[in-house]
Amino acid sequence: MRFRYFLTEYGAANFFLRCLRFGRLAGSQELKVLVYHHIPVNESAQFVKQIVFLHENFEIVEPDVFIRPERYQDAVKPKILITFDDGFKSQFNAAQAILSQYNIKALFFIPTGFVDQPDADQARKYVAQNFFGCKITPPEVSPEMLPMTWGNIIALLSVGHTVGAHTVTHAVLKQIDNEVKMRHEIMAGGDRLQDRLGAPITHFALPYGNINSFNQNALTIAAERYKYCHTTVRGINNLAEKQFLISRDPLASNEPIGFVKFVANNGFRFWYREEAKILKNFSIRQETV
Repeated sequence: MRFRYFLTEYGAANFFLRCLRFGRLAGSQELKVLVYHHIPVNESAQFVKQIVFLHENFEIVEPDVFIRPERYQDAVKPKILITFDDGFKSQFNAAQAILSQYNIKALFFIPTGFVDQPDADQARKYVAQNFFGCKITPPEVSPEMLPMTWGNIIALLSVGHTVGAHTVTHAVLKQIDNEVKMRHEIMAGGDRLQDRLGAPITHFALPYGNINSFNQNALTIAAERYKYCHTTVRGINNLAEKQFLISRDPLASNEPIGFVKFVANNGFRFWYREEAKILKNFSIRQETV
């Protein structure tokens, strides 16, 4: 039985996590950030269940929580921010059909090279190569995994969502040795979004986002352009510390509620404590952005 289904069938782990929270203020400076990717239509019913669970048990905050934490200081439930990586059309559909019902405002990270693909065939090649490392073929890419249009992204902004940068080609930044190419990947994506959308782009998400996918140089460059840099290193964020590096917990839209509960309650803290230590050891010197 897989670990996540063990958590679904047996509530001991989640009960233990609730005990750890006992006595702590929900309105404290702690923030859990979740990250989703593709939301297939055949998983939308389970995704709705996840959103309903999160909506009922957590304070789902907006991306301005990083600059206006005082707005949420009276929250009576633990705080969660929902984010999406990669800019799939399925995310736009989910935002319109599901998030809007609960007035949830999310943060969408867009790789500009994906949105700028000239046609569906080229977009499928981009997905197969840049997201899956050629482990799937372009014909296997479903229409739901085609990119949002610029019109879709503008529509997200118009109803209160936030957009962040996610490089140009979704490159593994640690593998880039050329300084010019590295700076282009990190800087050009944000500049393109800002010019096209007419909105400030202050959030950046590292492609893949795990400890092995980026290095000090990538973070140093990102700190020149962005206020916040999002990883996929699981953990809790402390808003009082004015973090540049943001921990996020990945979730899939088909996960059972027991697993969602485990993740949302910071259940992976023990498994990811070493990566969390490594993350804190990176030296970040931010410029004024």
